[in-house]
Amino acid sequence: MKWHKAFATAIMLGLSAISMAAPATTLKVSAPTDNDAIRKWMDTFKTEVEAGSQGKINVEIYPSNQLGQIPATIEGVMFGTIEVTAPASGFFVKLDPRFEVFDVPGLFKDIDEAQRVLSDPEILDRISDYGSKSGVTTIAAFVHGPLGLLTIDGVRTVADIKGKKIRVAGPPPLHVEPYKRLGAAPVVMPSGEVLPALQTRTTDGWRAGLSLSTSCIY
Repeated sequence: MKWHKAFATAIMLGLSAISMAAPATTLKVSAPTDNDAIRKWMDTFKTEVEAGSQGKINVEIYPSNQLGQIPATIEGVMFGTIEVTAPASGFFVKLDPRFEVFDVPGLFKDIDEAQRVLSDPEILDRISDYGSKSGVTTIAAFVHGPLGLLTIDGVRTVADIKGKKIRVAGPPPLHVEPYKRLGAAPVVMPSGEVLPALQTRTTDGWRAGLSLSTSCIY
């Protein structure tokens, strides 16, 4: 499997959503991955919430899809069975179309700029309203890492991608349409299903944050 370098400068965002219901004694936090930026955020969230509540709130973290695949955890947040979930922002577009802005190529010139923007209190205040009409709110926005295309056979030219089934991280047109125009077949799939799909050749490759390979593939 080889990385397609042309995608190495793209940015992937991780967002979290939490139910608007009253806080419970225990908060369950779900993520599709482990040993990455999302896990670091989860650990920090747990430490700060438990300390800030003086032990009145216990935060349970569940990495690696322990509470289900991404669509199921998003539904869990909406219905109140899970308090927080932290997949890529593209999976939230069905809740609020404004999430798609984070999928625009070249939105940030590099990761440092993205982190500065997403850490700005005014930006975070604006983003916090995303998803509110669906009963959830955004509580964090952070950069996961550069995007890459990992394929079984390798992609060295545009012709190499034609006819390939490529996993993408969400249904928005900005994920799907570029691959269609290149002659590929984009497949929307949670990260937890990627490895079995590659092993059975159900898909030929996947587009995701480069660092996800450490928690989903290897």
